[in-house]
Amino acid sequence: MHCSLFCKRTAALGLALIMMLSCFVIGVSAEDTQKDAAAEQEEFDVLADGYYRIHNLATDLYLDSYDLRYDANGPAYLDRATGQNGQDFFISRNADGTYTLVGKSDGAKYAVSHATGTHLTKSAKRGETESFDIVRLSEEAYALLPAFTENSLLSVSASDLKTYHGFTHVTLSTYNDQPSQLWAFEPVPVTGISLAYTATRVKLWTLGTFYAAAAPYPVTAVPMKWTSDNESVLMIDDTGAYCTVGVGKAKVTVTCGKYSASCVVEVHDEDAFAFFSQHNIGGSYWNGTALSNIYFSYGGTKRYAVDRYNRNGDWMDEGCALTSHAMVLRNLGATMTDGYDFRSGQNGNLPADPYTVSLANTGNTGARTAKATLYGNPVLVNHNLIATRFNVDGKALTVTQYYYPSLKQIKEALDKHPEGVVVGMQNAYNGSHYFLFTECLNPGEKNPYNFKFRVCDPAAYDLYLGDNVPFEQCYSYRSLYYRYSHISCMMVWDVVE
Repeated sequence: MHCSLFCKRTAALGLALIMMLSCFVIGVSAEDTQKDAAAEQEEFDVLADGYYRIHNLATDLYLDSYDLRYDANGPAYLDRATGQNGQDFFISRNADGTYTLVGKSDGAKYAVSHATGTHLTKSAKRGETESFDIVRLSEEAYALLPAFTENSLLSVSASDLKTYHGFTHVTLSTYNDQPSQLWAFEPVPVTGISLAYTATRVKLWTLGTFYAAAAPYPVTAVPMKWTSDNESVLMIDDTGAYCTVGVGKAKVTVTCGKYSASCVVEVHDEDAFAFFSQHNIGGSYWNGTALSNIYFSYGGTKRYAVDRYNRNGDWMDEGCALTSHAMVLRNLGATMTDGYDFRSGQNGNLPADPYTVSLANTGNTGARTAKATLYGNPVLVNHNLIATRFNVDGKALTVTQYYYPSLKQIKEALDKHPEGVVVGMQNAYNGSHYFLFTECLNPGEKNPYNFKFRVCDPAAYDLYLGDNVPFEQCYSYRSLYYRYSHISCMMVWDVVE
C-alpha cells in the first residue's frame, strides 16, 4: 500500500494508545488488543463497494469526465455538482486491497486510469494502471493514490490549470498535505428497488436465490434486507438465498432504506414450472422490462424485447424456442457459469431466463447498461452453445433433438424429464412455434393417440392462456391454430451425471 506517509504517522499514535489501554484490561494481552484494534481500524478504513461522487474538499467541485464523443481521451476534470452520470463512479475493492473506479457515463465501459502519469483518463482495461489506493485520513477526508507506481506518494490533485472547455484540471502530483489533494466519497443515494429475478411458483424442498437491483443503479452493493412473511413455507436469509419447507404461499420482501419490493411465492408439492412469455416480459416471472433499450445486431439491429406483441419490431417476438429452453433450464435449476447481468449487478452464476439464455446463445457475456448493442442472433437457437454456458450444481448439460416424435414418445420423455421437454410445431398459417410440454394429463390412456398434455405457451401474454395450462386452452391453440398433428420435433435436456 502506497501510504507510508500516513501509515507512519497514524501507526505510532495507534500503537501508543493500544499499549496504554492494554495496561488497564485484565486478562487481555497487548498482542490480542493490538490485533483487535488493527481489525477495527481496517474495517474503518475500507471503503464499501458502491456508487460514489468524489468531492474535492479544496475547490468544492466534483470529479467528472468527458463522454468520449466530446474528447477521445476522456480526461478527468472538476465541475460543480450537476447530477449527471459523469460524476458517478462505481468503486469496487480488488483482491489486493486496491480499488477500481468505473464511471457510469459511456455505458459504464471505462475505468479511471492513471497510465499517463500526469492526469486521469478512461480505459477499457482493468489492470495495474486502473488500480488506486484510497487512504482515509479523517472521518471525511481521503487521499486518492495511483497504485503500482514508482512514486508511492503520487496523488490525485486539483490544479490551477483549466481544460480547453474551461473546467478545473485534475493532475497527478506528489502528496504534500495540501487541501487540493483531499477528497470526500459521497455515496449516491438509492431512489428505488426492484426484484431482478423472481420465481413465483416453485417446488417443495428446493433451493434458490432472489436478486434485487437498487435504482438508480442496477447493483447489489448496497445493504438489503430480505424477509418472508411465512417461514413455515419459505425461509430466506440476508443474501436472498431461500429454501422451501412447506406447501402454501409466502410473501418475499426486500428492503433497502425506505424502499421495498415484494412478490408472492406459491410452493407446490408437485412438479412446478417457471413460466416465461416472449411477449409479457414484466409479468411472467422474469424481469424483461429493464431490457427494453438493449439492442441485438444480426443482419440488422432490433430491440431485444418489448411488452405485448410487436411484430418484427423486437427479437423476442420470434423468441419462442429460446424462451422454451429458458423454462427448462430454470426448472432444472441451471445457472449460467460466466457473464454479467446489469439488472442485478451479478457476475456469473446467473439464473436462467430468456435474457441470460440469449447471452449464452450468442456468445455474449452481457452488457453493463440497458443502452447497449450486443451482437449475434439471440433467437436462432444454438443448443450446444447454450449447454456449454450453463450447468446444474457444477454438472454439465446436453440436449438431444428428435424429429417428428409421437405423442407416446413425448409422454415417455416427460416420465423421465418432469422439468419439461421442448416441442416444436409447424402449420401453414403461422410457420414454426415452440412450446414447453410439462405433463401428460391422462397417462393411463390405453390409446397413445389420445394422450393430452399440459403446456407452457410462450406466445401467451395473459398467464391463464399459457402458464402450465391444457394444450387446448393455450393461446397458440386458440388463436394460432396449432394442433398435435403439427408436431415436428422434440428437444430433451439431460444433466451429465
